[in-house]
This record gives sequence, structure tokens and C-alpha cells, in this order.
Amino acid sequence: MAKFGDRRITGNPETGSPEAEGTRHKDYDLIFRKFLISRYATGEKLGSQNLYLAGKNLYASLYHPENIDSLIDLSEKFPDRIDIMKSPLSSKPETIPTEDEFVKEFRKILTRGIDYDKCISEAAREQLSRVAQLSEQTVIWTEGDSAGVPEKGLPGSREQLYKIAGTRIYDIRKDIAKDRNAKRSDVILIVAEEGKMRFITDVVKSFHEKQISTIIIIEDRLQNIIQAIEMIKKQFGESVDVFPVWVRQSEFKDKTEDGKSLEECLFDYNAIDSISELMMVLDKNNLFSSEHKVGSIFDLDGVLLDDEKRRELQISALVAEFQKNGWI
Repeated sequence: MAKFGDRRITGNPETGSPEAEGTRHKDYDLIFRKFLISRYATGEKLGSQNLYLAGKNLYASLYHPENIDSLIDLSEKFPDRIDIMKSPLSSKPETIPTEDEFVKEFRKILTRGIDYDKCISEAAREQLSRVAQLSEQTVIWTEGDSAGVPEKGLPGSREQLYKIAGTRIYDIRKDIAKDRNAKRSDVILIVAEEGKMRFITDVVKSFHEKQISTIIIIEDRLQNIIQAIEMIKKQFGESVDVFPVWVRQSEFKDKTEDGKSLEECLFDYNAIDSISELMMVLDKNNLFSSEHKVGSIFDLDGVLLDDEKRRELQISALVAEFQKNGWI
């Protein structure tokens, strides 16, 4: 694994990405950290990440580090983030773009310039397809940059929808809908918005109207699973059963909740170490018996998509384009 200073380069939002193959730009690791902090800080500030604001953060970090203090908040958890954001490149760029030029290119690359199909494994695609075939309805329930935050003057970039389109999930939906002679949205519904938790009761209400009595929630963040269960039980009581599946293949794999030990959480939330194990645990618990209708809810990032692969593709594309433009 590569190193930057005295900290390892990993998939953590503050520490970097897996080491890329081949020759890389000499400031690759530094730019990667700046990029991730730029994105992560928008999520802290807004509740969901925003590419437009992340682009402005990265622009300031690369070309106007004196402005960083007003853009990036201090963090006790990551005390060196300001130092990283202010760290200069090893050499001056040939040209400095305007902020508008930079942010426009930044957003374009991260939406239309990434082959997101490389982020979803065949195992993940197969598991989604199988669960969707057996479910009355499946929902892709993902949080990220969508409509933006208009009240703060921050436009959205529809990043999550570009990811879904790039992974050919729509092809799975089309094929199943054709077999069922059903509307595509009745097979797989896409909920890709900022603040996804606020939509969970609407999703379950829609399930309820379809006489769905068992709901499977497949998530990599235990906090989201627990919150979703609480919201569902508060609204619908015992009229629905919730079967959580904690997919422990992202950076949140050891983050427990409710004061429980890791061992307790593994058992209580039907933990699996890979999305490839999903149908095995569902079959083991007889989730798809003919006695009841099932609705399934999938998170996207960290569940169907490989977070580390996605980050690596994103930073590689950004660095390549910036280098081509003479911006780094």
C-alpha cells in the first residue's frame, strides 16, 4: 500500500484510495486526499454530498488554499484535514482555470466521465436480479447528489442516477418487467435523492398498498438500518416484518450502534461479508415463501457498488483530465 506522510493510503474518506497500477502523477495521493475531503466536507455541511460544492472546495485547495479555512470545518476526528487541504502541489500548474471552468469539468467527469459498470461485480448484479425476480417490488434506495440544495444556491448533478445508468441496473429492470408484462417502476423503483431516510415511510406505504408484508433492507450502514426499522415500526407497527441484511464490505463494516457489541450486531442484523452471500441468507430464513409478498430495498454505494473501485476510477479520471489541461 502506498503511503502519504505517516498515514496509509486506504479507502477512508480522509486517508485516500487503494494504490493504483502503473505510473501516476507525482501529486496523485495528495490530490486524492484533497478530493475526498472536499466531498466528505459537503456531506457534513449539507447532510448529503454535493458535487458543485465539492468542486469549489477542491478548486480552493489546489489554487487558493488561503480560502480553505472558510470552506472546510475543523474536525477532531480528522485533525490533519486542513493541513492536507492547504498542502501545495509539488510544482505550479501550466495554467489555472477559472472556478467556473474547473467546477464544470469536475462535475462532468464524475457524472458522465466514469465507467461505473466497473464498480458493480457480476455477483452483485446476479444477487440484485435474483432478489428482484422474487420480490413483488424492489427499490434502489440511495443517498447522494441529485437535485442539489436550491435554497443554498447549490445545483444538483444527478450523480446517483448516472451511477445507476452506468451499471446497467436498468437492463435488469427492463428484462424482469418484460417477463412480468409490468411497468418497469413496479419492478425496480429508483429513489436517488438527498436525505434518503425521509423517503422510507413513503416506500413502505407503497409496499403496504401492494399487500407486501415482509420487507428486506440491504444496507452497508448499520445506522441506516436501525433508523429505517424504527421509522417503519412507528408508522406501520406489526403489520409488516422487516428483515435487515447488514452488508459488511465497505468502510462501515465495523461501525456498531445502540451500544451493542460487534458480535451482537452481526447476529441481530443478519450480517454478511459480501453481497454474493445475500440469497444464501435469504433462502436460509425462508424469506420468499409463497405465504407472503416481499418487498426489497437495496442501498447502492457500498452494497451493489464497490466504494474503493469507484473512488479509484473517479480520482484517476480527474487527475488524467487535470493533467491533460495543464491544471496540475
